[in-house]
Formats: sequence, C-alpha cells, structure tokens
Amino acid sequence: MAATESLAPLIGRRSMTLLLHAWTATESSVEQNKRLWLSLVAAIFALQSWLVLNHVPWLDELQALLIALQSPSLSALLGNLSYEGHPPLWYMLLRTVHAIVPTASVLAATSLGIATLTQALIQFRAPFSKMERLLLGMSEIVLFEYGTIARSMALGGLFVLATAALWQRRSVWLAIAILPLCDFLFGVASLMFVVLLAKERRIWLPGLLLWMVCSVGAALSVIPATDMVPAEFHLSPFVELTDFLQRLGGLVLPFQTFLGRLAWDGFPPFGLGGPFGVILLMWLWQRYSHDHWQRAVMFGLIGVCFALSMLVYPIHFRHLTIIGLMVIALTWIGPNQSPREQWRWRAWLLVGAVCGATTAIVSARMPFDAGPQAARTVAALATDDMPLLAFPANRIPAIFPYLGREIVQPEQGCSHSFVRWNAPNTIRNGRLLNQALYRWADEYGRSVLILERLPKGVSADIYQPVAPPLRAYNGQRYYVGILGPKRAVKPRVFRSCVPGKAVWPQ
Repeated sequence: MAATESLAPLIGRRSMTLLLHAWTATESSVEQNKRLWLSLVAAIFALQSWLVLNHVPWLDELQALLIALQSPSLSALLGNLSYEGHPPLWYMLLRTVHAIVPTASVLAATSLGIATLTQALIQFRAPFSKMERLLLGMSEIVLFEYGTIARSMALGGLFVLATAALWQRRSVWLAIAILPLCDFLFGVASLMFVVLLAKERRIWLPGLLLWMVCSVGAALSVIPATDMVPAEFHLSPFVELTDFLQRLGGLVLPFQTFLGRLAWDGFPPFGLGGPFGVILLMWLWQRYSHDHWQRAVMFGLIGVCFALSMLVYPIHFRHLTIIGLMVIALTWIGPNQSPREQWRWRAWLLVGAVCGATTAIVSARMPFDAGPQAARTVAALATDDMPLLAFPANRIPAIFPYLGREIVQPEQGCSHSFVRWNAPNTIRNGRLLNQALYRWADEYGRSVLILERLPKGVSADIYQPVAPPLRAYNGQRYYVGILGPKRAVKPRVFRSCVPGKAVWPQ
C-alpha cells in the first residue's frame, strides 16, 4: 500500500511530462511549419462550412426566420418581437440576406458568413500562439454554439471577438455599441467592456453616446407586450440552482448529455456538471486575482446570468456560453502571464477542442433536429380536411416551414406558423394532458396531433402514435399520431393566431 502511494506522484509526474513533451513538439511543428499551419486552418474552415451547410435548424432558429420574413413591415416586426424579448438586429439581417438568397438558404448563408468572420478573427488576429488559435477554432463553443447554430447570439459572439480585436482603437466603440442590439446578455457584456475602458481612462464621448443610444434602443425594443407569457416556466428553486451549476460545469467540459444520452444543451455526463461548475468558479476567481476589475467584470456577468435564471427565465447552457466567450475576450485583451494560468488556459482549450471534434462526429451521424422527419410523417398521415394540431405550440415552428400549412394549438383554437407567446400553458403534467386529449377529440374529431410527450395510460381509442418519438441531437421530441382515430373528421377553417402575416415565401 505504501509502495503504491509512493509511486502515485511519480506516475503523475511522468504522465505530465509526457503530455508537456507532446504539446511542445506539436506546437513547435505548427509554429515553424507555415504550410502545416495553413493546412490546419483550411481544414477548420472546411469543417465549419460543412457543419453549417448540413445543419438542420431547430425551433428557435426557424421561429426567428419566420418572424423576420412574415412580418410585413418594420412596425409589425417590432410588434412581434415584443413577445420574443430579442432586439431587432438579427431579424433585420435575416430579411436583408433573404433579398439575396432563396428562403431555404437564408439561415445557412447568414450563419456561414458570421462563422467565417469569427474563425478568421481567431486564426488571423488573435494574439495567441498558432496552436492555441487552432484549438480555439475547434472548440465546441466556437465551432458549434457560435459557428453552426444560426441565432442572434452568433452575431453577438462575432462582435465580442471584434471588440477584443479592436481594443486599442477608437473603432472598438462601434463593436461595443452593436452588442446590445444582438441580445440582452451581450448588452450586459458591452457594459462590462465599457467599465474596463473607463478603468483604462479611455472613454471616448462620441463612442459612449453611440453605445448609450444603441442600448436604449435595444431596451425599448424588448419591452414585453402586456399579454406576453414566458415560453418556459421555472421548476423549484433547488432544481434551478443545481441546473445552473451543472450548466456552468459545461463550460469546463462542453460534452452535453441528458438522462444518459447525447443531447445538445444538456449537462456534462456522469454527474460531473456540478463539480465542474464549482471548479470553473474557483478557476475564474484565481485567474483574475491579478486584476480586480476583470474579476469584477467576469463575476458580474455570472451574477447577472444567475439572477436571470432564478428570477426571470431559465438560463440554458447555450446562453451561458457567453461566459466562455468573455474568458477568451479578456485573455485576448489582457492575458494572465503566470505559467500556472497559461497551462490552465491551454488545458481548457484542449478539452474544448476535443469536445468540438466529438460534436462534429455526432453531427455527421445524426441530424440536429427531427423537425423535417416529423413533417414528412405528418404529410403522409394528413388529408386536406383533417385538422393539424400540435401541443405545446413550440413544436410548430420546427415543422411549418416544411409543410407550408399552419398548425393549430388545440387549447387556443387558432393556427400558427411562428408562435406568439401570449397563451399560458395550464397543462403541466400527464394527468391534465390525458384529460385534454379526450376534450380535443370531442372538439376536433379525427386529427393529426403532434405532442412533445406522451402521457402514461393514454387510450388507443383517443390517441394512436404512428411511430416511436422522433428525436435528434438537440433532444426535441415529436410524437406524431392520430387523435380520435374512430371519430369522424370535422373539417374547419381556423383563424390565424397572428393576423396580418405576410405569406411564407417557400
């Protein structure tokens, strides 16, 4: 026993020595061989492009596209966004791209442009070693969260890195001013950058005024409608607290699972999320011990995310990736030069790159969302006179673009293409859903019904799924089946839940 304990430190030192030698040799080859480095950069750009062009968008991506293209005017767009809580910049960008490319290519074209610029900033402008830049470009956060998924946060991620790249120039104020127009959390990040510029006594009045105007405009654009309801509801405070900590742990190990299976926007496997969340907080506290302003900025951002998650809206891993992005930006602006922190930084990059490569492999094996498959199943079942129903309504944006036919949320009795979040969800458990199925069968007759989950004990006379739940990498489930299979069809014309929409440009 004593002999084993005495060998343990030696084994650890040998393993560390081998790892350091491997890193040093690889880094030396990359630094000295420009052709090798350019080949690896080209491979990252090719992988990024492949991921974007093969990505199947999910409901959040398609909801934004539907709102952008079906809002007939700017005032209508702003009215629709009062139910979303997002500033208009992303939606205006989608409308602009649609003037150039077909509808089916808008998300991919927009995402590809943003991802290419993001990777270019990292590979050709970041003040890191070539090896670090390659690992950063391959990281799960950069490659997938901000490089592949088409959303306003990808635009915000680009301008966070642009802020770091322009830090010593007055033009940095333009990048900072754009951040609030991307997303609320990026508005918080912009405030953090302003604080750091104030600390450096580099406040430029025209830039500050521009940032204030953009911030006020973004704030006014996200004032919620009086009848808006949250798209998600909170669980118990303890569950929300532990989920938040686990999602923080995903920033250390961005390998996402849920209930033992691979699932995007989930938690690190084997219950490691909680311990890794604590490790992240300890690491960041130590990392910024040399600069109390940077420490205040980082933990201020974490605190805002925590407060939002507990009090306003559950913050998922996809939202918390802004913390990882700020780690990159602060390292870009003012790196910690201690050898300990340099190796922790490199270890973090290495883990992120391994998880990014793993995510790319997963993406090659399964689609991101099962919406297209669900739409094909619905099309094969439905006749022109059968009502198409979906519950909850958030299943609808992921299916409508492939069907071109609006789908009814049965509790509301009106049809959706995108969803206006103004209907409270009162059916929050299987018992209530089972009761609702009987009510819906009586009201709508034989219909096609898409469900997120199947309640236990549902009678085959009331609802018959035609297949097991359809589910892809993002974990969104689609039960497709026949409601009231023995009932008569009741043909009806349903009013739209959002009147005055433009025709969907298929």
